[in-house]
Amino acid sequence: MRKRVAIIAGGQSPEHEISLLSAKSILSAIDQQNYEVIRVGIDKNGRWWRFDRDDWVSNTDDPRAITLNVDGGKELFIGATPGAFLKLGIDVAFPVIHGSTGEDGMLQGLFELTQTPYVGCDVVASGISIDKDITKRLVQQSGIAVAPWELILAPYWQSGEANRLLKQFGGDCFVKPARLGSSIGVSRATDLRSLLSAIETAFQYDRRVIIEQTIRGRELEVAVLGETPRIASVTGEIVTPSGFYSYDAKYLDSEKTQLLAPAKILSNVELRLQKTAITIFDTLGLSGLSRVDFFYSESTDTIFLNEVNTMPGFTAISMYPKLLELSGIPYTELITRLLQLAIQRQLELKRLKRLR
Repeated sequence: MRKRVAIIAGGQSPEHEISLLSAKSILSAIDQQNYEVIRVGIDKNGRWWRFDRDDWVSNTDDPRAITLNVDGGKELFIGATPGAFLKLGIDVAFPVIHGSTGEDGMLQGLFELTQTPYVGCDVVASGISIDKDITKRLVQQSGIAVAPWELILAPYWQSGEANRLLKQFGGDCFVKPARLGSSIGVSRATDLRSLLSAIETAFQYDRRVIIEQTIRGRELEVAVLGETPRIASVTGEIVTPSGFYSYDAKYLDSEKTQLLAPAKILSNVELRLQKTAITIFDTLGLSGLSRVDFFYSESTDTIFLNEVNTMPGFTAISMYPKLLELSGIPYTELITRLLQLAIQRQLELKRLKRLR
């Protein structure tokens, strides 16, 4: 008997459109013989909708214009009560929502309350990993190098600190919202004017912002599948004309961005990257999946953590599925294994509760 999977996409974060692209790719690749799909969309106002057609997302020539196609859709109300999803006949959820409200533990909390198996990291791991400052602190304590950084908070920020920060980071740094993905709100600063502008931009997205020293090195990525034992993929590399993998470079001007997979690196370096990715996965308490992004300085032979993505993109050009496919796990099989991991984790949680 086929299991019913709720693919949930959209959301209220700036990564709404990317989520829809990811969902579209999963819909086209999921094993239809073993899984029946329930299509659930969350619009930008936070309303939940259920759709009965495959064309629940409409695409124009401009990726930013992808929207939920609500015409003909039925509004889906889900109360946060045990078994709510099960009453809809849902066996497992695949919340392919990126960024805030989807990748930060909020949506995961709903699944926990309703006792619904779901793909991806749990509430605590999601909340930790979305925050770049907290992630850096934990990973650094595990002996893994991170780029020097400083956290600034909106209520205490004084523009007079900008000169000190610029000097502290050698006149070249990145400014990032602490709890956002897809390089949204991220800017590079090389002088006082650009630093002040970058901080102002980042504060538009988050009240916690990090200033991070620029690391000169190759940008490398490893996909991790949270089976036992862990599976770390071959390494991919991002090469952009500007040297900065911005939102535009990822999604709007991607033809100029090179996604090299597998990356041309020494085998011993790749092995270190894979082991480091798994160490980070376990240090942060991740489960299911993650994509771990690194900088590698060839001059010092040092691996630096860049960031961790607990729900990486699943679009046609996304590195996570591409790297695992190169490692011997085709896209459709990957989706199946992620769904199986979600169901297995829920069964284990039930077993542990019985023992308490």
